[in-house]
Amino acid sequence: MSTGLENQLFRNLFGTEAMRAIFSTYGTLRSWLRVEKALAQAQGELGVIPADAAAAIAIACDADDYDIDAIEAEICSTLHPLVPIVRAIVKKTEGAGAQWVHWGATTQDIIDTGAVLQMRDGLDLILADLKSATAALAGKAGQWRAVPMAGRTHAQHALPITAGYKVAIWLDELGRVVASLEVARNSLPGQLAGAVGTMASLGDDAARVRQAYCQVLGLVDPVVPWHTSRDHIRKVCHALIDLSVSVERIGQEVIRLQATELGEMSEPISPQHVGSSTMPQKRNPHRAECMVSGARMMRAQAEQCIGAGVHAFERDMSIWPVEWIALPDAFVLAAGLAANLSVLAQGLTINPERMAENLALSGGQIMLESVMMKLGRQIGHEAAHDLLWRCVSRFQKEGGSFTDILRSSTDLMQHLGEAELATALEWSDYLGETEAIIGRVLAQNAATS
Repeated sequence: MSTGLENQLFRNLFGTEAMRAIFSTYGTLRSWLRVEKALAQAQGELGVIPADAAAAIAIACDADDYDIDAIEAEICSTLHPLVPIVRAIVKKTEGAGAQWVHWGATTQDIIDTGAVLQMRDGLDLILADLKSATAALAGKAGQWRAVPMAGRTHAQHALPITAGYKVAIWLDELGRVVASLEVARNSLPGQLAGAVGTMASLGDDAARVRQAYCQVLGLVDPVVPWHTSRDHIRKVCHALIDLSVSVERIGQEVIRLQATELGEMSEPISPQHVGSSTMPQKRNPHRAECMVSGARMMRAQAEQCIGAGVHAFERDMSIWPVEWIALPDAFVLAAGLAANLSVLAQGLTINPERMAENLALSGGQIMLESVMMKLGRQIGHEAAHDLLWRCVSRFQKEGGSFTDILRSSTDLMQHLGEAELATALEWSDYLGETEAIIGRVLAQNAATS
């Protein structure tokens, strides 16, 4: 039986095989064995345990040699997550080396550090897909930098923008997400602190063993133990939440812009795509919809880990295990977000004709701020606003041509000439810093890629 993110029918809509492998039963066992091996290696190199014992332990820490079903059964009978694995390593370690297995460490040292290794590998997968997505979006921001479309506020036409500008805003936000994920990834610490964090079990050797252990694993050597200080985990989860919000926002935008009434932007579809089981004409934005729902599920899991950071005393088994379930699910869902975003970004298309048609829907009203700013120089901002509102009200009652209504307003035309009004109504003259913003974003993306 499979449930949730393991359900074979839809697991690849919201996650990836590669991330599930990292956090699978085998992946978790492998990460713990990598940590036990690193501990023995560090202690062997420093002479804390015999070198031949360290070598024997290293050989024994091959995940392929373990009976996972037997380990599961012993975990259930002992109610201890690691001791059955330590016992299995001891059995596989030949001779006197067996007595040095797990020397001086505590369970949480191994499980925490194993989780850190999994998070690091998982973040590498997420970052690879995000960088693929940002590269694709950078190309489209440049390609569409001069394609006009309606900018919308409160879901209504506001001012003209370009399609490239919209994508550049996404790209800039994603760049910050990538940066925060990289910071979280590169600051991941190892954990080797012993029963209550004092590492009394290794005496004077404690600091140098911990340093060598972290060096073997390529992790940061922590200043203090973090058995109960879970801010390292929170930092990763906060970065994942930032990712989820950015991806959801892009997904929602594509869904809205792909609506029949707008038809301005579309996610990619394959030849096998089916929009509806009963309506053949449908081209539903399924990938973007999975991004939105996946983002919400991911945040729920990441927030579980953030909320589970209040540990009691020096160790707290009642709170810590929340991470064992929620963190893998958060990473699987985050991988699905990044993978779906990458595919969407690479295949995203626009419809410039529909963008132009929609831009013209209000008959020129979208340019009224431009007219107001020119008129305001003559009669003041509020007086200009009121005058133009009267023109809008007249148009709403009478219909016809809005630009004709403007030209028929003697109060307006006595201050603006025909040529000046025509200039004020030209969208291409009222894009402000659009081009400069796109240029800055593309330059920044190129510099950090």
